[in-house]
Amino acid sequence: MTSDAVIRSLRDNPGIIVDPAAIPPDDPATFRLFCLGETAGVRRFDHDDALVYLRRLAPDRFAHLVAFQALNRMSTITTGLMARYIERRHGRERSVCEMPALARFFTGSYGLPLYREQLQAIARDVAGFEPDDAATLASAFCRFDEGSMPVLAARFVEGASNLGVEPREAAGMTAFFMRNAPFMLPESQMSVFAAEGYRLAWLKAHYRTEFEAMRLDSRNVDGVPGGP
Repeated sequence: MTSDAVIRSLRDNPGIIVDPAAIPPDDPATFRLFCLGETAGVRRFDHDDALVYLRRLAPDRFAHLVAFQALNRMSTITTGLMARYIERRHGRERSVCEMPALARFFTGSYGLPLYREQLQAIARDVAGFEPDDAATLASAFCRFDEGSMPVLAARFVEGASNLGVEPREAAGMTAFFMRNAPFMLPESQMSVFAAEGYRLAWLKAHYRTEFEAMRLDSRNVDGVPGGP
């Protein structure tokens, strides 16, 4: 069930007109629904194993929803990254970066490396990589491409050294990439998933009767048999 399908269905109800572009990005009722875990029918936020962490996170801004999409995976849960993000979000753990020299690139994620774009920004700003080359570096480290990583790491150290970073510190940065990049996903893609989830949650928060009727109807509006 998609937000577009729900909106099309709502148009069949007299007096209900929903403009997707007018959905506010900071609606309290919508975030309350996420905090309570009342997300049945909200794509990518409705699985039982996700609800425990969603309630613990208690998101109150869109960035939290994007991060949740990046973190709600077995690898980030078992390594404790999800738990650390939640602790930092609530101020129970200090939001410090493992590598202080790179802290400015992770302020939006409580000091934690979450997104491929963060690596791209480091490559551009610290080592002078062109955008395409920065994307190549981020992709190689995130995929743990053992053939490409040493070459790109050497280029990074050289570029960073030319811009005034000590070679040893630059090498430490590439080691940081190697440890963390495999857990990092594209923020742009996670934002798309989060935006669709937010729209569905907004529709559920404000048109719950109609939303639940669609969800529970045995006819899936997308033509795919589905449950919750």
